[in-house]
Amino acid sequence: MSAFIAIAVGCAIPLPSHYSSAPSSHDQQTLVAALESVHTIPTRPRILGYSRERFGHGWGTHVTASGQFCTTRQILVQATFSTDAPTPSSAPTTCGVKYPRGVGPPDPYTGKLLQASHVDVDHIVPLSAAWDLGAYQWDEQKRVRFANDMQWNLVVVDSTVNRDKSDATLSEWMPPAITAHCSYAARFVAVVARYELALPEADIATARKACAL
Repeated sequence: MSAFIAIAVGCAIPLPSHYSSAPSSHDQQTLVAALESVHTIPTRPRILGYSRERFGHGWGTHVTASGQFCTTRQILVQATFSTDAPTPSSAPTTCGVKYPRGVGPPDPYTGKLLQASHVDVDHIVPLSAAWDLGAYQWDEQKRVRFANDMQWNLVVVDSTVNRDKSDATLSEWMPPAITAHCSYAARFVAVVARYELALPEADIATARKACAL
């Protein structure tokens, strides 16, 4: 069952940078603001009952400005590789936009150029982690919105790195590029705060260390 998603915007916590080359004052401020409202727990619990379908059956569907029905993934990948130059080799997707090929911008986790044929859309806060940290209490509508939150919780990354991360939280996994640690940590905690999830003490310590707080 596909879902139509409306993304809510407007939060006191600033959105951290996607492609930070080094820890920045902006990311530090984002982390500080997010930590002020995060509920701390000793460790990550393991809550029974998780499945991907708890957050919707696949990616949500959106209506584009041109009236096409596109999935969250299609929109994000297209936006990541978009260019003003024509791409005659691109093939149209089922939603009517052109699916990109070739090399794109730097991977936010490694700094290496993304290959359009080898990308995934990563949930900054993994769905199963969110489930353990409080999403198990949400209704289905909120879980679907979380799984398709393109502004806050989703980013296009190299598929190998994404699968290496799996459902890890901050204390269990950080991006391979050290220069991406603060930006990633700030965004992770910002998502947790925005959705009023809990955060284990080890993750908070990791985030503070990443941003030199």
